[in-house]
Amino acid sequence: MAYFAPGVNGFRYIDFAVMTECQKLFDEAGNAVKNDEVLLQRVRRARMGLDLLLTKKLMGHYLFGMFANNTVESVYKMINQAQKRLIDTYTKERKNLINTSERFIADVKNDYQKMQYSTLPEIFKDKKVIFLPLTSWRIHSKKFITLAPSEKAFFRYACRVDLTKAPASFKNPMRNGICDEKLKKINNGTPVKPADSGDFRWCKLGTFKFNKGNPSHFFATNNWGMSISTTVLAEHLGNRDVDLYMEVKFNKQTLEIGAIAAVIK
Repeated sequence: MAYFAPGVNGFRYIDFAVMTECQKLFDEAGNAVKNDEVLLQRVRRARMGLDLLLTKKLMGHYLFGMFANNTVESVYKMINQAQKRLIDTYTKERKNLINTSERFIADVKNDYQKMQYSTLPEIFKDKKVIFLPLTSWRIHSKKFITLAPSEKAFFRYACRVDLTKAPASFKNPMRNGICDEKLKKINNGTPVKPADSGDFRWCKLGTFKFNKGNPSHFFATNNWGMSISTTVLAEHLGNRDVDLYMEVKFNKQTLEIGAIAAVIK
C-alpha cells in the first residue's frame, strides 16, 4: 500500500466478502459496548476509516463487480448505512475529530441524499442490473444543467437541463453513447426523442461492449453537456454485452435525466 494518498488499488484486497465480515465485526463490537458510552464512542470512531473506504474508494467496484451471492440492493444498503454512520459520528464527535473537515461531511451528506433509491422498476425484474450512482455524474455545462431533487426519479435526484437556456441542439433527439478514451472511439446509442410526460420513462439505448482495462465514459446529451465514468464498469464487465437504459423525462421547458442502468446479458 502506498504511503502517501493510496489509490483504490491499494485496498482491492478488501473485496465485498471481506468488507461484509469487517462490518459484521464492528456491529458485534458496537452491540457489546452499547451500554458504555465511552467504549461505544471508541468503536464509532474506529469504524470511520472503514466506512470512508467503503463509500469513497470501493463503492464503484462493489456495485459493478459480479457477486455470486449478493444483490445490488445489499450493496446499496451497506453503503447507505455507512454514510449515515459517518454523518452521525461526525455530528457527535466533531470537537474530537481534528482531521475531519466540514467540507468532508458535506460531501458525505450530499452523496447520502443521492444514493436513496426506490423499488426496482418492473422492466428490470429478474435481471442482473446495476445502476450507475448519480454521485458519479460530471456536469460540464453548468450554466444550464444542474443536479437537483426530483421526487419521481429512481434515486429521487436527476440532472436537470433548462431548455430555455440550453442550445437548440438539446431540443432535438438526444445523442448518447460510450466513448473509449484509449481507442478514441465512440459507440453511439439510440437517440432519445423528446416526449412530454409527467413521469420518467426508461429508454433502451442499445447493447454495448466495453474494452477491459480501457478508460471510458458515457455521455448523455448533445454537446457533451454531462457524462459519467464507466471505467470501473469496463474493468469488471469488459468483453461482455451490456444493455444500457437511461431514465428520462421531458417537458417543454426542462429535460431530466435520472439513473443509468446496465443490464448484464
